[in-house]
Amino acid sequence: PDLQLDNSDVQSSNTAPQAGDMLTLSTQIQNIGVATASNARIDFFDGNPVDGGVLIGSSTLTISNGQSGVAMVQWNIPTGLHEVYVRPYTANSFYDADYHNETGTLTILGNTAPAITTLPVVGATPGVVYQYDVNATDPDPQILTYSLVTSPTGMTINTQSGLISWNVPPQSSTGGNPQKVDAYKVNVSVNVEDGAGGIDTQSWVLNVGRSLAIPSKV
Repeated sequence: PDLQLDNSDVQSSNTAPQAGDMLTLSTQIQNIGVATASNARIDFFDGNPVDGGVLIGSSTLTISNGQSGVAMVQWNIPTGLHEVYVRPYTANSFYDADYHNETGTLTILGNTAPAITTLPVVGATPGVVYQYDVNATDPDPQILTYSLVTSPTGMTINTQSGLISWNVPPQSSTGGNPQKVDAYKVNVSVNVEDGAGGIDTQSWVLNVGRSLAIPSKV
């Protein structure tokens, strides 16, 4: 037998997993030799096995000459960037005609979601610009993007820096003093995303306090 595989044969069931996700790793293997490869053990490693890569798991299959088969293992992916190596077990019971054409690799990231690290500013005053600079950290080298999920009319966020701004309007004037502005509340929610499926959300109630309205000119 002569088992053959390359990088294009190695696949993952999820190409953008979060750290801790359960994946199915698979590879297509061809037997281009003239004899059957019986009980061929195929090993999957996290890292190059020559340099101490850790065995993820193994799959055993029999591949007739001129045929192909699929080996699969389950993997709970750890955080960080991983280079998966797949190759036949070096001590299979048969002699492989060529050991130079039977290793495939797959680079895959066990993504860690970003985390918002700042506390929201929960008070605002009518007529005064409200600002809150949302900050987040991400252990992976990724560009973070900020967005408003729930917000009052006119509130904006800088998608790159996370700075929220809002020209706070009065709610209404009631009671015996038409110049007194009522206090009110608004719901705000913001997302930060890393572009690889990781997301964190922060939500809060923004309390807009009473103030004296600016008298209108008569």
